[in-house]
Amino acid sequence: MSPKFWQILGDDKADKLIKDFEDQNPDLCIRKIPEILSNMNILDIVIFDDYDLGKMVNNSALTSLDSYINTKSEEIQWIDRWAVPLASFVDLFAYNTDILKAANSDRPPKTQREFLSAARAVARLDPEQFGQEAIYPLGLGLNENDPLSFKRDIFSWIWANGEDILRQDSDEKINPKAIKEIFDFFYELDRNDLLVPEPFNRTGKMGLEEFAEGKIAMMVISSRDLIYLKNAANKINYSITSMPAASLGKNRMGISFIYAGISSNSAKTDEAWSFLAFLAGNTKVFAQALSAIPGSYPANYPGEYVLKDPLLRKAWEIYEAADIVEYKPEYDMEEVIKETFKEKLSEAIR
Repeated sequence: MSPKFWQILGDDKADKLIKDFEDQNPDLCIRKIPEILSNMNILDIVIFDDYDLGKMVNNSALTSLDSYINTKSEEIQWIDRWAVPLASFVDLFAYNTDILKAANSDRPPKTQREFLSAARAVARLDPEQFGQEAIYPLGLGLNENDPLSFKRDIFSWIWANGEDILRQDSDEKINPKAIKEIFDFFYELDRNDLLVPEPFNRTGKMGLEEFAEGKIAMMVISSRDLIYLKNAANKINYSITSMPAASLGKNRMGISFIYAGISSNSAKTDEAWSFLAFLAGNTKVFAQALSAIPGSYPANYPGEYVLKDPLLRKAWEIYEAADIVEYKPEYDMEEVIKETFKEKLSEAIR
């Protein structure tokens, strides 16, 4: 078993879950592989984020679950043919309420036109009034080593525009309108100095840290980041909302997952599937451990941890009111999509 299982849940919860499984399956034993040895050659079960799914499938690193899907328990509500989703996270728009108020914005931007207006107003502020050398209107993380942040920071704006990344009705798979609109949008942001400097050298983690320090006014985040902000952002006032859209209407938002799959090198795929099916019936444990919103998709009921926390409850309300984009490109298109958008953005952003 990948050590990431313990990193996600914490030792106590991970060990308890494994003990429960072993009590139900006394002939099976789950063994933790030390991180230094945890490569795909010796693991039976792997835990990974969804941005790795296409790459792992293309590299034949996962065992197909097709032969097991029809035997899954009724508790498994949604499954990819290559992996079982353990927790889900929706994309959100975070903003510093004090900075926006100083820029004469009494509420967060609801449309992209309002966003551009707010960003320009932020750019005119004197950062010294906030004790900063500089305040950046929009945080952005486009570092190639942070594919999850790249996807969120770029695709979220496209989906909010009402566009899709891929076309199903044409040999030209990547939607040219989506490319043009995101190029024009970021070109305007860049030429008006509304972005953080050198975004291709920045990760989402860097943006979160600077947002928590009051250096960034607005940014796209994952609901996965809310716990970090709750713990780290004690010097600022902030809130969350849905993505600013091209026009008023029902919002479209992306969703990401943490998955568990069976390594293609596993010699014990039946036993590994038994544990995956067990995990799929215990996704609430992962959702609570990560304070995940929505936690389990497409289940539409909040966990108790959501109802007890005002920020998580607000995130849930944003999720419930939105159309969720289930982005699943053809696996062999993943790198093509990334490189295409990276090339266009490098032209748009100096």
